[in-house]
Amino acid sequence: MKKILYVTSKHPSSSDSRDGGDSTVFEMIRALGSCCQLDILCFRECDCEVKIPFVNKIFSVNMDFANYAFHSANHGEKFLIRLDQAAISAREIARIAPAYDIIMIQHCMFALRLAEFAPDVFERIILLPMFTGVEYIKARDAVPSSYIEAEKQALSKIAKFITPSYAEQKILIDDYGISAQKIAVIPRSVNNIEFTQRKHCRKNLPLIYIASIRRQKAHIEAMELFKLVKKSVPARLHCVGTIQDKNLFDECIDFLTKNSLMNDVIFHRTLKPTDLNHLLSECDVNISVSLWETFGRGIFEGMAAGLPTVALRRILSVLDFSEECRPLIADSIDDMANKIFMLYADKNLFCSESSKGRFVRDHLSFDRIGTILRDVILSD
Repeated sequence: MKKILYVTSKHPSSSDSRDGGDSTVFEMIRALGSCCQLDILCFRECDCEVKIPFVNKIFSVNMDFANYAFHSANHGEKFLIRLDQAAISAREIARIAPAYDIIMIQHCMFALRLAEFAPDVFERIILLPMFTGVEYIKARDAVPSSYIEAEKQALSKIAKFITPSYAEQKILIDDYGISAQKIAVIPRSVNNIEFTQRKHCRKNLPLIYIASIRRQKAHIEAMELFKLVKKSVPARLHCVGTIQDKNLFDECIDFLTKNSLMNDVIFHRTLKPTDLNHLLSECDVNISVSLWETFGRGIFEGMAAGLPTVALRRILSVLDFSEECRPLIADSIDDMANKIFMLYADKNLFCSESSKGRFVRDHLSFDRIGTILRDVILSD
């Protein structure tokens, strides 16, 4: 039985978070824990004595590498801080890595300074990039050139990559010089979502946006879109996701107050799976205005629930999928509003888009994705 060390800053214990990184940890535990000795090295405050199904042991370094409050106030500085944090993580990885056959790393930052402390581990590393510096730039973060250069040097040494989209694969090849042969493209799975075939819109048109509140997710544009929709159709907007950037949340509140929309937009923050399923059953259209997604879990969660979904073309990862698993694609906020109006007016289109959820559930089922992950990770 192979021994795997999984390195992450996401909490491995039960969580109500809708964050894609948290969901990825649970997905990997389910895929690997029953056929390997799976240990987790977690750079976050957590109880390392807690028992998690399929996890043998948790090594906890009680430093919050995902400090949202600090990062939202310091924007570009977070990348310089990550370079310092990378030395801490590299020392910890180097300390325990010799006992493992495979070291899986969730996020580029944990690989940045491994060459200084554990130069012999690269041939055993499988990296889930999550977000490269180039992708952070696409999400309008200010990324120092020193961070990008450190990434390029570290990533060039890594043996294998798993990315959920061809959009990220292209970045790894074009911007980081990674060989395509080292990269496996495996989408994430969508689980615990209850499908309902929808036949037509409710008259009050409830919309939902599943996304943590941070710059990448462009919530102000979601508010602008809702304003356009509300002018022509009675509507409400439900926003589901952790507030990771308090400044951005305040901007959203200011926008809604100035436009007299405060009573029409509800921020749910995090929801338990049962509560999310209930809310999805009460909504009619799922949206995403994100600047960039390596996958876009919230997009496919909405689709899997049977919600017609509209997303901006700039979210290139959604273009990976065939038409039967792809949301309606819009070129601008105005175009998104027009497509929502079309769904509202055309019952046949609405029903057809809802039925895509059946294909999404099959294509992104955990059983299918988990099997692919095991085959790729455990292959010699």
